[in-house]
Amino acid sequence: MNIEKFLELLSVKTGHQSKKSGKDYIARCPAHDDQNPSLSISENNEGHVLLHCHAGCDCNAICSQLGISLSDLFMKNGKSPTQIKTEYIYLDDSGKPAYKKVRLEPGNQGKSKSFFISSLDANGSWINKTPNASKRFLYRLDEVKTGIKQGKKIYLVEGEKDVERLRKEKLISTTILEGAGGAIRSEYIKQLEGADIVLLYDEDKAGYVRRDKFCMALFGKVKSLRVVKLPGLEYREDHGLDVS
Repeated sequence: MNIEKFLELLSVKTGHQSKKSGKDYIARCPAHDDQNPSLSISENNEGHVLLHCHAGCDCNAICSQLGISLSDLFMKNGKSPTQIKTEYIYLDDSGKPAYKKVRLEPGNQGKSKSFFISSLDANGSWINKTPNASKRFLYRLDEVKTGIKQGKKIYLVEGEKDVERLRKEKLISTTILEGAGGAIRSEYIKQLEGADIVLLYDEDKAGYVRRDKFCMALFGKVKSLRVVKLPGLEYREDHGLDVS
């Protein structure tokens, strides 16, 4: 589904036309009683329709109200080679959405999975752009900050999927946007100052490198640091097993 088709469908459902806002559009959200248009609609370079409701409505709920599925937003020429598995929203220091990582399964170009990053522009619209290096935040930063204040353990893992797995066990967990091969930025270390860190790592070469980088970066900056090798995970050169 291209953006023109989506806007047409949206106007039929809400009875209101969307309005142009820069390169994007703003419209009434069909998932809540939206008297002041709060739904930003944009299109990335791959022709995928991107949605963000400033009132907090989930994209699945918006699509449900329109009688479509989330994967329809990623269809091109009537075909949907990939599907949105989930979206991981990163919050800034004030607890507001800053950017998100979208996981696609199967991924592009024959991969089992792939990701793309969207950031909020000055108008509050999602655009296909990686955030500035100076404006990076830990995943689930709000929970991390609360956990540090309460003296709870903070589990540092490799990916957002692992974070969500540990959250089901009522554990406070976090990761960084860049993944296994990314730089350990000073912003992340500052956000973890004073924390009791439990570092979990993937059983592969990239996981070991990431583990060692974090240990060097966190040493002397956090209250405590424990590196835990999970039992029963066999080492692999690539795509090693992890917490999830």
